Amino acid sequence: MQAVGARKIRRAWCFAAGVAILLALPLVLSAQPRSGNTALALQVTPEARLMPLQVTLRFHVSADGSASVMSQTAVVEAWMRAAPQQQVHLEARLTAFSGPDGTVPPETVSFSGAVLSAAGGGQAANCTAGSFQDASPLDLAAGWERPGKLACTVAFSLRGAPALPAGDYTGTVDLTLAAR
Repeated sequence: MQAVGARKIRRAWCFAAGVAILLALPLVLSAQPRSGNTALALQVTPEARLMPLQVTLRFHVSADGSASVMSQTAVVEAWMRAAPQQQVHLEARLTAFSGPDGTVPPETVSFSGAVLSAAGGGQAANCTAGSFQDASPLDLAAGWERPGKLACTVAFSLRGAPALPAGDYTGTVDLTLAAR
């Protein structure tokens, strides 16, 4: 009687093992290497960080020249991961510049930048200088061709202050960071 019971147990184990093999077969076959080409596509999307996004300008021309504020400094920090073959553009645009007598021509404001710190592709960049001519954006940095970081100290100045009417002069410089 024990032999018959042992045979039934053995048969049950063989049946269970066969079922397990049949169930596992599709998993094993799908894990086998197949012929053909496999490709990995990696897409890097441009990313950018810019601080600040705006600089508010406040200059003061006193009547006797004793308490004039004709220069203002801002630190502009930019980080950009651009797509290959794109240059990084850090730009400034003067908006709504006015004085005691109303709107003041944009060429009254100039800027001069100096590199404060840089990393990666930002190390090849230079902070620029110039004066605003109209509402068009001007580059605050030149030569930035690869992903990286750049911080510029930018001095904004009121040009020709002695010839300007006494009073407060205000405006906004909008900053943008783009890859093209």
